[in-house]
Order: sequence, then structure tokens, then C-alpha cells
Amino acid sequence: MADLLGVKGFTTNLDIGHVYIEAEGNEHALAKFVQWCHHGPEAAEVKYVSVIADTVKGFDKFDIKR
Repeated sequence: MADLLGVKGFTTNLDIGHVYIEAEGNEHALAKFVQWCHHGPEAAEVKYVSVIADTVKGFDKFDIKR
């Protein structure tokens, strides 16, 4: 979804079962991405989403870190 919306950054699974995402993009794209995160991909079970504003890091693509 990040690529579709033009969002840059990364995501990774944490040991405690959470997903961590850092994302950058225009305001509209980020709003749509956060909205999508509330349900996630088909197999996801999303319980809550927390959004924290931070400084822009200048990501050039969206990566899935394993």
C-alpha cells in the first residue's frame, strides 16, 4: 500500500508481535496510509495504531525489513 500511495520509509516486525513503521509522504498519502494501517493486509489482526510525528529522514523508497 505504501508504494501505491507514494509513501517512503520502512516496516519491520518486532519480537513482541507488533509492527513498527516509519513513513514519509505528502499529508494526503500519509492520511490514507494510516487509515489502511487500521485494518492492514488480509491476514492481519490490528488491535490499535499509534501515530507519532517525527523529523523527516528523507527515505527514497519503502522497505520491508526482515
